[in-house]
Amino acid sequence: MIEIEHLTKRYGAVTAVSDLSLQIDSGRTSVLLHAGTEDLYRLCGDIFLACAENNAVLLELTPRRASLEDVFLELNAGQPEAPAADEDTDKDKEARS
Repeated sequence: MIEIEHLTKRYGAVTAVSDLSLQIDSGRTSVLLHAGTEDLYRLCGDIFLACAENNAVLLELTPRRASLEDVFLELNAGQPEAPAADEDTDKDKEARS
């Protein structure tokens, strides 16, 4: 189990995370983080140290670059496609009848 209580992460005057508390049951957990390159490497180091100090198994911690399109496609994978705005749906046709 992973447990975090009252986590706050600041970068200078900017608060990136404020008072985060959560519990994650045992098993495989994936996390997707978005930040600037320097912040991402620093945060990866912090996550690695926290896992090592708490004897948590860390299977992978690989920063990678992704475009906005890559992120959109990953977040929407498996979602049904919405009809195009200019296409009439059956309900639209029935409503006009």
